[in-house]
Amino acid sequence: MSFWVLYIGVFPLLQDIAIILVSPTSIDFGIIDVGSSDTVIVTVSSMGTIDLEVTDIIVAGSVFSVSPSTFTVFSGQSQDVEVVFAPETNTDYEGSLTIINNSQDNGEFMVNLEGTGFIPPDIS
Repeated sequence: MSFWVLYIGVFPLLQDIAIILVSPTSIDFGIIDVGSSDTVIVTVSSMGTIDLEVTDIIVAGSVFSVSPSTFTVFSGQSQDVEVVFAPETNTDYEGSLTIINNSQDNGEFMVNLEGTGFIPPDIS
């Protein structure tokens, strides 16, 4: 288990700031049969004193997708994001999510993605 320490200044409660917390920060989907898919939930939390505005989630890798890709998280609340891996061929895949948001220190928060597509042998 890892913990993140975020420095937000000497008097953070006196500032109107958005702070993003994302869990998990990387996803390994493992081996998934080609033609099927797997979904993992990423939780985006607003830890600041103002609402967190996610204006886009950019997906790198054509076999990965997200929903929703824009939303507002009220201060102290969280939003679940579905990340789907749907491999197209028998190969390893890498990608990423870039969460575009209004936080002061992590306006482009990145989540690494990986998974392997597998075509099971035809046993007939």
